Amino acid sequence: MAPPDISLEQISALWPFIGLQLVGLALVLFFPQIALSLRRFNDQGSSASSSRDRIPQPPAGFDQGV
Repeated sequence: MAPPDISLEQISALWPFIGLQLVGLALVLFFPQIALSLRRFNDQGSSASSSRDRIPQPPAGFDQGV
């Protein structure tokens, strides 16, 4: 429920934005290569096994409270 100071015109002005979001979602659902290829642009040529992808290990002597 919207606060009283928000008018119906302000709420209905969001439909174009919501429509664009739905179009983008549909594109990714039907063509998942779009989302999967974005990682190539983000990595900028780094190898797949970069230090960012590795799971951090606990320090030596770390006790998990068993």
